[in-house]
Amino acid sequence: MERVLLELRRVGVRLSADRRRFALLCMLTAVGAVFWTRLILMDQQPAAAAADTIEVQAPQGPETTAAAVPVEVLLPERPRRNPFSVDNTFFPIAEETSTACEDSPKSEAHAADLTAEAVSALRLGATLPPSTAVIDGMTLRVGTAVPGPVEPRLTLVEVHRSHAVLEAKGRRFVLRME
Repeated sequence: MERVLLELRRVGVRLSADRRRFALLCMLTAVGAVFWTRLILMDQQPAAAAADTIEVQAPQGPETTAAAVPVEVLLPERPRRNPFSVDNTFFPIAEETSTACEDSPKSEAHAADLTAEAVSALRLGATLPPSTAVIDGMTLRVGTAVPGPVEPRLTLVEVHRSHAVLEAKGRRFVLRME
């Protein structure tokens, strides 16, 4: 018996002397413990349980017949409002502020109307105050021209949390998020 214990001690010393062998021994021991635990748990499975069926008598009366009638619910094909749209009470649509004088020729007034129409066609997607705005999907910085067919060119002047200010020939236009 002493000889067997001496041999086990020698094997233990040989395995723990090398770090790699000792790590391998620890990992194999852990994996063996996991499998051993699974075998024990699989061997001790609980017996299957079955419930007795109980018959319940439904009360007979006028309220049961009304509940049995199917109710038809009519739903709209589309939602009434877009849940992703911005409420106009908090973010009103484009306002125009003018710094130009009232006594301008008709051609300039016509150009201003075209510019106002062009601004109303633009969509402000996002703002990153104080210098960046996303207008019609394009990221623009303050001082850059808004691309488009309108003459005179619109320039991004200011960027705020909920709106951006554009300028063309001294007239300013406020573009708000919708």
